[in-house]
Amino acid sequence: MRRTIIVDSVLAAREARTHAARNHDHGCQVMSVDQAAARLAGGFLQPVPREHLQGAIQNALAETDIGPLNPVRELPGMTRAATATLRRAWDADLDLANGDERERALAALEAAACARLRPSMRRPRDLVDAARGRLSHAPAVLGPVTIYRVPDVPPVWRPFLTALAEQVTVDWVPGYRPVPDWIQGTAIRLAEAESKAPARTAVSCANARHEAIEAVRWARELIAAGHARPQDIAIAAASPADWDVHFQAMSRDANIPVHFAHGRPVVSRSEGQVCAALAEVLLNGLTQDRVRRLVPLLRSQCGRLQDLPPDWTRVLPKDAPLTSARLWRTHLARVPAWPDDHDFSAGLIDLVDRLELGPDRAEEVGEALLSGVSRAIWRQALAEGPADALDVTLQGLRLPDDVDPAGAIVWGPASTIAGAPRPYTRLIGVTSRAWPRRHGEDPLLPDHVVPQEKLDPVPVPERDERDFRALVTGASTSVVLSHSRRDAEGRQLGPSPLWPDDVPVTYLERARVAGHVMSEADRLLARPDEFRRTALARSTRACWRDWHIGEVTAHDGLIRADHPLVAEALTRPQSTGAIQRLLRDPLGYVWTEILRWQEPEADEEPLILDPPTYGSLVHAVFQDATRRLEAGPGVANASAEDIQAAARAAVEAVGPDWEEKYPVPPTLIWRRHLQQAEAAVPKAFAAEFGDGGPGALAGQRSLTEVPFGQTGWQDRDSPADTPPWDIHAPVQIPDTQVTINGRIDRLDLAKDDTAAAVVDYKTGKLPKGRIEVRGGKEVQRCLYGFAVTALLGGTPVDARLVYPFDGKALTLDDPAATLTALAAYIEIGRQQLLQGLALPGEGTEDKYNDLRFGLPGDAKDRYFRDKRGLFHARLGELVDAWSLT
Repeated sequence: MRRTIIVDSVLAAREARTHAARNHDHGCQVMSVDQAAARLAGGFLQPVPREHLQGAIQNALAETDIGPLNPVRELPGMTRAATATLRRAWDADLDLANGDERERALAALEAAACARLRPSMRRPRDLVDAARGRLSHAPAVLGPVTIYRVPDVPPVWRPFLTALAEQVTVDWVPGYRPVPDWIQGTAIRLAEAESKAPARTAVSCANARHEAIEAVRWARELIAAGHARPQDIAIAAASPADWDVHFQAMSRDANIPVHFAHGRPVVSRSEGQVCAALAEVLLNGLTQDRVRRLVPLLRSQCGRLQDLPPDWTRVLPKDAPLTSARLWRTHLARVPAWPDDHDFSAGLIDLVDRLELGPDRAEEVGEALLSGVSRAIWRQALAEGPADALDVTLQGLRLPDDVDPAGAIVWGPASTIAGAPRPYTRLIGVTSRAWPRRHGEDPLLPDHVVPQEKLDPVPVPERDERDFRALVTGASTSVVLSHSRRDAEGRQLGPSPLWPDDVPVTYLERARVAGHVMSEADRLLARPDEFRRTALARSTRACWRDWHIGEVTAHDGLIRADHPLVAEALTRPQSTGAIQRLLRDPLGYVWTEILRWQEPEADEEPLILDPPTYGSLVHAVFQDATRRLEAGPGVANASAEDIQAAARAAVEAVGPDWEEKYPVPPTLIWRRHLQQAEAAVPKAFAAEFGDGGPGALAGQRSLTEVPFGQTGWQDRDSPADTPPWDIHAPVQIPDTQVTINGRIDRLDLAKDDTAAAVVDYKTGKLPKGRIEVRGGKEVQRCLYGFAVTALLGGTPVDARLVYPFDGKALTLDDPAATLTALAAYIEIGRQQLLQGLALPGEGTEDKYNDLRFGLPGDAKDRYFRDKRGLFHARLGELVDAWSLT
């Protein structure tokens, strides 16, 4: 026999269908009241789905005169607000066409939107009229009707249900909810309200995350003890958004199925991730990292770019940001060898061309690149708001949960779960700010236009109170009330006014040892003895202890003597940066030169260039300007006008090339950086060759970026200027077993090679006092000067430091004596590393040490203060190097 059950939510419908299937209730059909009216109306009619109405309103807004609402038609959220207002007006059965000016504007928008809907889609009033005209078919189409645990129906559907009760039996089963007044005097039969007295407990938690943890612990305890199955448990909140991210993570950790009754955020699904990645590129611009993130998602979710090989990223330059389609074409055209000899650049170029269209053509780009669920999400996001707000809109969209509630814990809004209560229920977030929620006016039909009690007969606070009572009394076995003591900003919260006074509250500490845990990590927290036996705990405890005791330990930097990795690293040619760390920061030397730890890469689009990157830019400008001058009068003989022209041409050449290879700041700041680099060139040459400067060599010629001591040199790394020596020749520091390599910023040679000068440009501030080696901070010009002397067969070298922004050029007074002292300390540092003393030095305490994250968190305030003397004692003579001028 056919019969119909009317429910008010998708969750309640799924629960009712599951119950009917388990009881072999053939002929039972479960639907909402609007679906029942559409079924009776016949002709394949259907209610207007929200997403279709929203799309129709979005199209209608662009072409319809909506009078007083015209000024806000372009604002973000207008489509969503108009959709919500029209649905409220339909449910309240308002006659907008005969209202005031604003109501008539909405009526015009309604007519334009309805004209764009499918012919089968009808407004609620139209469905009611059509269904009432076919009530004689109700016994065959619907059969006896049961309205099950529905708190109320909107006014527009009440005449339909009243008339339907004259044709078939209509039973109203309120469950634990109050019965609406309008049923009195109708033929609808009213069942008795259910009444149960579940056990009630109340807890107070630290914050929202703690509430979620305690909820999952409670659920797992019920399941593990055999008191309940997952399908017997429900967790509800008035507005669940604040807890969604916690329940997503904790359900995975606890390995318990959880059904999100309100849907899961689209960005938590792979279909939503590809939309988010596409939106990021369109809104924030092309970069290599963003395209790298998007392509795999397009391949896996949408079937695009399937001809790309797995190692397709190998053809991309590592550091180039590739911020435009032009740069992508340029770099792809330069690829010397394609993986498997397959040129797949056409697909990538087509992709970046589309991505460069930007948000103004987001709809076109999404239709071309996305498919299936991802395309539907993209369309819905564009219908919800403007393309410029895609990142925000996607965050608010949800997809129906794939987890079957018939075998899972249910988590969701109280309004949904109240229609399908479960024996064990937990209400969370029962605070004065969240439950009940505040009632607000409709944004398009405020109270002074349409009284809110007419547009929304049951306001939000009243609905929340009704759902709270239904859930508290609807749990057949037990109900737990929970609230947070603090919100996400640390503000104190109080319990809701709905909180029962007769239930004692248990205050739960966030770090408490739970009687039953939710996951492995929670179990180890509850069982410290078991955690202490794990390798991680033993290692962590030993490290913490060693950092706090008054002796030097392995966790401070003591390593095995003659460690093969250390010995191998010390036999390699050392850069001047490595030498500096060897002298001032032995621990940092091990981290960088042996463990290969590196500073994380800079942001894709920096606001300003950091000092090292800015220094590289200035060096590139100096290098280009020097070569231009050498092609003409020469650096030493150039006039001020020649230098200015060379600097300007160098900036014009270096700027675009730099933009292709590295991330650059916004245009205005980038232009300022280039102007500063251009101004530095005349200042530097004036400091060298002007009054008081070191002066030029006889018949001087200048070379730039001159390499030495290189091994494994590749043709593609060949220097632009021909070096005056064999770049592969080893350069060993005298009286040590250390070899060095590097690139000299500028090398000046006399005409007969009887004299030379090494120039090192410094873009930082000029230090105070004498500058020789500065305690090991400034070793480059001394070592480079020695390298030139050795490679040129004893030619005397003038080692210079040039501070272009300060207009200073400083020479090394006694290179031989400085090198002798420096070499002695370098050998001491090498021997100490071989002895296993990789301890923190003075350089470890530098404010701008990139690797400070590897040190104790209280390194500045306690660690160095307590252990500095111990480190100095073990490092011995090396400490004296830090006092060199």
